[in-house]
Amino acid sequence: MHVFVLCLRVCVCCCVYVSLRVAMQVALLNERNVILADKIRSACARAEPGKAVVAVLGMAHVNGVAAILDQPQGVGMSQGQSEKAANSV
Repeated sequence: MHVFVLCLRVCVCCCVYVSLRVAMQVALLNERNVILADKIRSACARAEPGKAVVAVLGMAHVNGVAAILDQPQGVGMSQGQSEKAANSV
């Protein structure tokens, strides 16, 4: 009986750890998507008229960056996020 309860507690702790880890990874992915989208917009603004801008993204970023680029610039970002994205490399 005690072993079962102990195992249950360990499993719950492991699930919480995995959930937190996944949440942190998603948050970092979303933040990087904002930065990448801002860099793509900047490259488009600097491009000569009629010239194409090509961005090569990892598969994990494609949908998120595309969704951000579909929004008008600045929508869904706070001022701090916009400045942070503009200043990051």
